[in-house]
Amino acid sequence: MSARKNTARQGPWANEHRLLAAVVNDSNDAITVQDFEGNIRFWNIGAKRVYGYTKTEALKMNIRQIVPKDGRGDALALLKRLREKEKIRSFEAQRLTKNGRLIDVWITVTTLTDEAGKLVAVATTERDITERKQLERELLATREKEQKLIGREMHD
Repeated sequence: MSARKNTARQGPWANEHRLLAAVVNDSNDAITVQDFEGNIRFWNIGAKRVYGYTKTEALKMNIRQIVPKDGRGDALALLKRLREKEKIRSFEAQRLTKNGRLIDVWITVTTLTDEAGKLVAVATTERDITERKQLERELLATREKEQKLIGREMHD
């Protein structure tokens, strides 16, 4: 009886695996898993929000389909570096949404291994930073205008 009460108090999170699955699936950030050829194997709710593709659509895709053409070589090189067990720092990149909009994302990459330690996939967490990058560009443009104005005033 006490075990039942304890489980009831914990609610739906009595099982740690269910808790972790809910965190990953319901994250606001895009969380994806791809094999080393770039084929998408997992796509969470956050990925649908960020990119617009449903899970059903995404699981038929290759990750290169959301990478702009000029970045596809880099994406392939990244997969190769990961396959060679190189550690990759988080980085900024641009990606394409379902409607063709180019967005800025912050990407964290993690390799996944099986029980034997063999590399089997790549997991990514991707945060849409488009609004922040736009604000940075606007701030930089404002600073440049101010510097030019100060320069003209000093010259005059």
